[in-house]
Amino acid sequence: MTNDKLIEYTVEITKAAIANAGEKATHIVNDPEKLGQFMTAVHSKLVELDKAQQ
Repeated sequence: MTNDKLIEYTVEITKAAIANAGEKATHIVNDPEKLGQFMTAVHSKLVELDKAQQ
């Protein structure tokens, strides 16, 4: 899978997680550092899963 596709999936997963968390996600959404950490964790897991499938 290309890095662009992994980034696209990371963004979509992050959007879905925030939408599902509702008010609980406020502390992450309002803190760019925490949001970046969350997105990095999601991206890292996607890369790991992609490598495992190859």
